[in-house]
Order: sequence, then structure tokens, then C-alpha cells
Amino acid sequence: MSMFEAKKQDIIAKLNGVAGSPQDFAAWGARLSAIEKELGEKEERWLDLAELG
Repeated sequence: MSMFEAKKQDIIAKLNGVAGSPQDFAAWGARLSAIEKELGEKEERWLDLAELG
């Protein structure tokens, strides 16, 4: 599991929990979105490199 996938799973666990303020949930949601975007970019880059090799 990559570092980003581990962080994503940690945030998903927090979002599925009951502890946290509305501000916490908003921050976790924003972080999850950023991680998913970066994962997508890295996956696209990996596919581009795989096509070259």
C-alpha cells in the first residue's frame, strides 16, 4: 500500500467514525479530495511511463 493509499484509508476511517467536529469532517473531506486527486495524477503518470517502456 502506498503512502497516499494509507493516508486515504486513515481519513476514510475518520469520516466513518462518530468523533469529530463539523470542522474536522470538512477538513478531512477536503484532504481526502486532495489525496484522491494526487493519486489520480500519479496513476496517469505511471501509465504514461509504462507506455513508453
